Amino acid sequence: MLRIAITIYSFCALVSDKMVVEAMPSVSYVNELRPISQDDDYYLISGRVQNKVIRSFHRLEFNDSIKIRMKHYSYSQTLCDKTQCIIIFNFLDEHEDEIVRLTINPGTAEFSLLCVSDKAITAAFPNNTYNKYYEFLLLFSNIGIMLFYNEYFKVKVQHCINQITNITSFQHIIAETFDFEASLEVRAENARIPGNWHVVESIPADHKVIIKYYPNEKSIITIQLADRNGITALNVIIDYTTGILYTRRMRLDNENKQCVNFGSTPQFTTQMLGKVEIGIFPQQYKITMQINERSQLITADGCLIYGHHLSPYDIQQIIFDSTNKRAVFYAYYIYQA
Repeated sequence: MLRIAITIYSFCALVSDKMVVEAMPSVSYVNELRPISQDDDYYLISGRVQNKVIRSFHRLEFNDSIKIRMKHYSYSQTLCDKTQCIIIFNFLDEHEDEIVRLTINPGTAEFSLLCVSDKAITAAFPNNTYNKYYEFLLLFSNIGIMLFYNEYFKVKVQHCINQITNITSFQHIIAETFDFEASLEVRAENARIPGNWHVVESIPADHKVIIKYYPNEKSIITIQLADRNGITALNVIIDYTTGILYTRRMRLDNENKQCVNFGSTPQFTTQMLGKVEIGIFPQQYKITMQINERSQLITADGCLIYGHHLSPYDIQQIIFDSTNKRAVFYAYYIYQA
């Protein structure tokens, strides 16, 4: 028995720190273009000592969102107590009073969301290991504060909806979770889609607009590109009742044209976030939809649409609609294609 124990110990000693680090993504890894603001991005690191520093950001509005990437390499637990390791993000008002709390417990493989005046709603995460990487998105909407894990919807709290616009800061607390590292990104104010689902902003030729939304079950999403007078040039219709993304050039197409069939993907079969890119070029549009494969790989599918009746320089508005009025359009970005 002694020989076996020594053999196992020796094997563990041969596993280098570099090998462990390379097994997990960087918390600062960004797989898409987005505006970078030092005021909206926070890098957090802590070991055994709790960190209770309060960090401020812009006052939240409805449809604001916060993304948290984090990882750790080990944590403390015993057979009798798996709750001694804990990661907490408290979101506070200007008086530093707590409004909503996100709690992650690696030992029990659970996370929860809590309005402080109500009970917590808890969900579990799979594949619990000592070294773990997480991605959460908190979406602050007028139908509730929703928590997404790896883009999949998990829990929603509604008791503190009327306090969302009071949130101005956060505090994080870590206990018995080691080599912890995290980044917290508060969505820039100029990237938030207003509550009236209407964005007035020019999209020049050779640029693309990235749109992020949550369809909230079976709905038909419509995204219109229009000129300054509201005359529509292109409709992008994402039909979550059939699993088909259609396009239609107004005044040129007599019917909707199929662009992407996503009926066999998690985008259609589960509740998760959506992302569409629309590229505008002198002679064509390029539509791309993010697809999460069942293998956990993230890919994209799309189509090219040739010809449009408006000059690409005339695209001045983006108008959103949904058959499900509880859908949430929460972010958009315009970049050079």
